Amino acid sequence: MIEKNRNTGRTSRIVDFTIDQLLSIGEVIITDHVCYEFKNQVNHTIHFTEYVKFRYDLLKYPKILQYEIITVNNIKLIHFKLV
Repeated sequence: MIEKNRNTGRTSRIVDFTIDQLLSIGEVIITDHVCYEFKNQVNHTIHFTEYVKFRYDLLKYPKILQYEIITVNNIKLIHFKLV
């Protein structure tokens, strides 16, 4: 059995998009591709959130990043907002 390589950069691109939306609009509702591909990956939502927070903190932007996890049609979404 061949193991699928999951290091494709999709999550990083989604994180980049999330940061871009936060800086230009101030908020975004988003999820990672893993939530669609592997419905039982609850911990990945937390991992994704931590990844966004880490990348945002590197920018040293003066606004505070807030977020809440919401569920729509059994899909975990994260509402990020700058305050």
